[in-house]
Amino acid sequence: MKVIGLILIGLIALLGELKAERVPVQVGMKAVSADNDTLRQLGRVVKEGDRLGLYWAACGVELTCKTTTLVVEMDSDAPDNYVQVVIDDRYDTPVIIRCTPGRKLYRIAEHLPDTWHKFTLRRRTDPTTMGCFLHTLWVDGQACLRVTPAKSLKVEYYGDSVSSGHGDEADVEGGENPVDRFYWNPMKAFTGYSAQLADADYAIISKSGIGLMVSWYDQVLGDIYDLDNPHDYSRKHDFTSWQPDIVVINVMQNDSWLLSKLDPVPGEKTIVERYCGFVRNLLSVYPKAQIICALGPMNIVDKGSPWPGYVEKSVRMLRKENPGRHISSCFFPYLPTKDHPTVKEHEVAARILAARLK
Repeated sequence: MKVIGLILIGLIALLGELKAERVPVQVGMKAVSADNDTLRQLGRVVKEGDRLGLYWAACGVELTCKTTTLVVEMDSDAPDNYVQVVIDDRYDTPVIIRCTPGRKLYRIAEHLPDTWHKFTLRRRTDPTTMGCFLHTLWVDGQACLRVTPAKSLKVEYYGDSVSSGHGDEADVEGGENPVDRFYWNPMKAFTGYSAQLADADYAIISKSGIGLMVSWYDQVLGDIYDLDNPHDYSRKHDFTSWQPDIVVINVMQNDSWLLSKLDPVPGEKTIVERYCGFVRNLLSVYPKAQIICALGPMNIVDKGSPWPGYVEKSVRMLRKENPGRHISSCFFPYLPTKDHPTVKEHEVAARILAARLK
């Protein structure tokens, strides 16, 4: 039965999403509430009463538990939020849940070997959809819990659709990424994958379509980077709660596309000032962090693009203003997919960045 259970988990992951099902967890099972001390929070997670709000890409929780079964109880403000659960670091076979409105129970695993397991639950979608919420995890009635140790390296990423893994798992060749958010996976984007390669804990503060000066909607990264909930401007984030060792910024791809819509159209001086202003905000709230100003791998780094030059000029200015702070640039090679980068293209960027993170 144990072998059959493991095979079933793998088949569910290969098939895609795990359908919601009502299961009688109230009989003989133990509830691990959202505020349980053994539940390790991953990324910028928001405590909301008896639940945890998951608003940002790749945020979630981690549970180490001796159990044969796992069921999670979740809710969503949108019909197309996806989360995934990785069991025992088997990243290639996640169990994917389409988290829909209404509190529902999702069976993640059963008939596991009766030993210790690590369950890593992370949100796949980003703030272009509303939040989803974790209420309770249900395990065996006699299950033992222990705290998963934090990693020694902490990295925080700021960016746009590239950082969010927009459509990366579609792996299209010369075509367009599907709109379906089932194919979004920040854990396989350059963000999550570089953190995995560097064995780092990480947070991703990104939103598809966003820029520093102009976006595909009336919001820029400076409006939301300091929020717990990117849909609620009254809820400011406490930056002292989690201090990363390294901050990676990869933004302005959307600015490069949309700049002509602004009146007047910003020139080099304004672009550099706005970029420096955003980085200064992060230097202020993270006084000990190393800052990496990244760019790419879309056409913003294509041959002849002026945008890498803007970043280089900004880095020079910031270094002069902040002697002793480690501020550098990192450019990914232009990978000319028609649409957003695929997993294979993200891997190229991730390996370049991971070498810097280590």
